Amino acid sequence: MIKRVQITYPERRLLIISENERYPAFKLPSEQVIINGRLIWFGREMER
Repeated sequence: MIKRVQITYPERRLLIISENERYPAFKLPSEQVIINGRLIWFGREMER
């Protein structure tokens, strides 16, 4: 699962956001979240 993470204030919870619109965003305490990696995107123009 690839999600975007945003810190919300003043409650300092993490807002977990999916790029897939079928799944709504939700908030969790930071103690319940484990970040397991980082997505790195690489793109370039295809040769024709």
